[in-house]
Amino acid sequence: MGLKEQSMIDHHYMAVVMAQECVDKAVHPELAAMCEDIITVQNQEIEQMQTWLEEWYDRQGGRPAATA
Repeated sequence: MGLKEQSMIDHHYMAVVMAQECVDKAVHPELAAMCEDIITVQNQEIEQMQTWLEEWYDRQGGRPAATA
């Protein structure tokens, strides 16, 4: 139980990592802004899935969004 959510947390975390690389290397401000938005949304979704793991399965889950 909760393996799907755990797997999705890892998936979202990798999106955050890639988006941060985009922010760091983007030449165009529009692209950097889009990547910042991706980071924000993915971190929000990570936090939601972590909450579900705790509430539904009594498990701590995934990578902390604060360190992503």
